[in-house]
Amino acid sequence: METDTLKPSRLNDLKAGAGHTTSEVPPRCLRWVLVAAQALPSDDKCGKRNQPCHPTLPEHEPSTSKSPWRTVDATGIIPEQSCEETLNAPPSAGRHSRGTWEGSEAHSTMDLDFMLVAGTRPNFVKLAPLYRALAARKGPRLMITHTGQHYDHAMSGSFFEELGVPEPEVNLEVGTGSHAQQTAGIMVRFERLLDSHTPRWVVVFGDVNSTIACALVAAKAGVPIAHVEAGLRSRDWTMPEEINRVLTDRLSDRLYAPSRDACENLVHEGISTERVRLVGNIMVDTLRAQLPTIDHATLLREYEIKARHYVLVTLHRPSNVDHPDTLRQLWTAMQEAGRREPVLFPAHPRTRSRAVEFELPPATAGFRLLGPLPYRTFLGLMANARVVVTDSGGVQEETTALGVPCVTARLNTERPITVIEGTNRLVRPHASSLLEALAQADGRRGRIPELWDGQTAERIAADLLEASSGA
Repeated sequence: METDTLKPSRLNDLKAGAGHTTSEVPPRCLRWVLVAAQALPSDDKCGKRNQPCHPTLPEHEPSTSKSPWRTVDATGIIPEQSCEETLNAPPSAGRHSRGTWEGSEAHSTMDLDFMLVAGTRPNFVKLAPLYRALAARKGPRLMITHTGQHYDHAMSGSFFEELGVPEPEVNLEVGTGSHAQQTAGIMVRFERLLDSHTPRWVVVFGDVNSTIACALVAAKAGVPIAHVEAGLRSRDWTMPEEINRVLTDRLSDRLYAPSRDACENLVHEGISTERVRLVGNIMVDTLRAQLPTIDHATLLREYEIKARHYVLVTLHRPSNVDHPDTLRQLWTAMQEAGRREPVLFPAHPRTRSRAVEFELPPATAGFRLLGPLPYRTFLGLMANARVVVTDSGGVQEETTALGVPCVTARLNTERPITVIEGTNRLVRPHASSLLEALAQADGRRGRIPELWDGQTAERIAADLLEASSGA
């Protein structure tokens, strides 16, 4: 129905940013954007709409000055004692890290080339191929830092082994909390880490709290920042991730964009093309590396399903799972779909608790709730599904790379290329909309976007090494 599915014209508006000017940004967000915009010099060439990303221009020269803000006690502005205790707690290696915080300080190196920072499972999936690409060159001195934003048992040693990277040397162990508490906790602990390690570059990934927190600290410390997955925009300022994206891109000295529309977003915002590189989607590197290692036949037997005859579901966004009416609509659709074909739903513990809290009906034989799955298992189920239902940005990209139809229960997306060129379709999070989209999903295969070829990490590594040699 016209009212249930976003029209192509609306998707083009989202891509181009039509109807969204700076004046329409919510005031609280605008203040942050304006503050961040002052962090980097303007460039008269930046305002040209649709100027392509320049692949060879010399890199932007970051400021090397130390900010006086580094001398301010950040915990002094936190009124609650519990927050203050959290911020003052010493970071440590944690259960799954190779060293200890104290040990990392005692053996600190002042000639580190690249510090790669992540804090969530999807961003470690992006970090892994870049680490391998840099390590293969044997010269760069590398360090992986885990902020501890995701802190469940799935972030175990086997997870990193599966991705082909060593466990992080340091885990800041920030854990849960409000956006402010989590971001502030990461900033205080990451600043201490930078005090004992002086990398030539800090590399951040994605759009989570870890991304903006570490970018802010690095910028004020005068350490150049590289942002992998730059330029994505939903233009939905109610999403914390959108604020994180915009601010991180403003602070970054190298912006690695996954698609041309992402490059256009950055230029439209006044960011110099000298800092932007179109490199492709780094998540596809991991997908292509992992896919041949999966025993698909065994996996399908284990879950008693047939290829292309089941639906895979992943839902986690607060806008979907924290609102009783919305989650009930999605739950109803999954139960109804389960009467026709198997529906597999690896549910986050938080989603399960919401289902109990909202008194949703129990799962049925066709609608199967599963626990969180290892990356490789989930990838195998995704590759063989008839259709995937999600609200995840990364899954929108992975299904497009796999050629698997995807139905995204959201009103917008920061990845419009997955709709315009890929296999993705946006629908409103209502039962009727979702069921209609599932029924129509078989025919949408799309095409793989430009440079989503499994070589993104190699392109980033080559550019980073060139930029580092001139830093």
